[in-house]
Amino acid sequence: MIVPTAPAVGNRSAPVDAAKTAAIFGTILIHASAMGGFAWETGSANWVWALFWGSVLRCAVPVFFLCSGALLLDPEKNVTVRRVWTHYIPRIAAALFFWAAAYGAWPVFLTWLRTGVVEAEGLRMWGENLLFWRHKTHLYYLHIILLVYALLPITRLFAARADRKLRNYALGVWFVLECVLPVLWAFWPLSQVGGIPAQYPINVTWGAVGYSLLGRALTEEAPRFRPGSLPGCTLQAWR
Repeated sequence: MIVPTAPAVGNRSAPVDAAKTAAIFGTILIHASAMGGFAWETGSANWVWALFWGSVLRCAVPVFFLCSGALLLDPEKNVTVRRVWTHYIPRIAAALFFWAAAYGAWPVFLTWLRTGVVEAEGLRMWGENLLFWRHKTHLYYLHIILLVYALLPITRLFAARADRKLRNYALGVWFVLECVLPVLWAFWPLSQVGGIPAQYPINVTWGAVGYSLLGRALTEEAPRFRPGSLPGCTLQAWR
């Protein structure tokens, strides 16, 4: 029997786990560096470095969408419409509304600590914000990932049926409309464009669906990990 010593646990993917780990650290550093833009004098070296690292690390969140696509768009993974709506989405929604409720209740709690009174207006606003999805900005990722999961049956079908040429064409269109146009639209001459063409760019919420497809495409294009193909990986024959 041949036993690889490459890092693997069950059905986990070592490259995807490594990417998610890097993205987690990147997200933490984004928040750590954000204060530098306010704490240091404008134009100082510390201020510049804080903005530099904050800009470089902005790719951390899209990496999570890439990883989701790499795993969930795998044709060998059993993901049905029923499973999406009875397993994945309820769990995400539960986490979203739990933290949204906690964030919303915190100011009401602080007011009660200071005054000893629970304000009816504060409770009403807390309930309305929770009900109408006016949640804490930091929860935007959960809002977006709900859409990504809801579209999984469609994106999985496209990923499985589209040939390489069609897939790359779709990703090219997505890249132009989601990554390029929103940036160029701020500059002349595109800043002068109006009407329907001004609606061509894709917003970041729908753009996350493209990142998931890109994650699967990168997985398919990447060299396969084989026992003995990497440093530290050896083959052992057991009789």
